[in-house]
This record gives sequence, C-alpha cells and structure tokens, in this order.
Amino acid sequence: MSTQEFITWIRRTGQFGLVLFSLTSLTIYLVQDWNQQTVLHQFTENLESEVEDRTIELRANQKKLEPMTLEDFLTLLLNRRSFADRAIVEVSNAIRYQRPVS
Repeated sequence: MSTQEFITWIRRTGQFGLVLFSLTSLTIYLVQDWNQQTVLHQFTENLESEVEDRTIELRANQKKLEPMTLEDFLTLLLNRRSFADRAIVEVSNAIRYQRPVS
C-alpha cells in the first residue's frame, strides 16, 4: 500500500481526524517525556556531585578522627585498643621470625 492509497483510504473511511489526533498526542507525549528525561538527568548529575562532595568531606573527617581512636586524649598515650592491635602484630612477627617477644 502506497502513501497515496493510505491517505485516500483515510479520507474515505473518515479516520483522518483520528489519525491526526493520535499523531499529535504521540508527539506531545514524546516531547514531555524528553523534557522529563532531561530534568531527571540533571537532577541525577547534581545528586551524584553532592554525594561525591560529602564522601570527600566524610573521608577527611575520618582521617582527623582516626588518631583519636588510638590514643588517650589527656595523656596522648596509646589506649588499650591500639595496644592490643600492636601486640597482635608484634606477637605474630615474633612467631614468624622465631624471636622472643620481650
């Protein structure tokens, strides 16, 4: 069926208005969908940027807090947790290299 025959068929059957309405509705839907996708893409980029900024800030704060977990804030000596962690490493090294711990 050629385009000319299709148009003639549409006119004969009185469906030209319906086809035109359907095409117009489809066009409006596609334009709105495209606009929505554009807005969503921009929103996603902004959100990813904000998450990245906050992740950098969180890592910086973690680096600042890490020494505080290892030492006593008054005496600045190692606390029990850091002593236990280092003791495990030293005992493991002593066993591996067959050296005394003390």
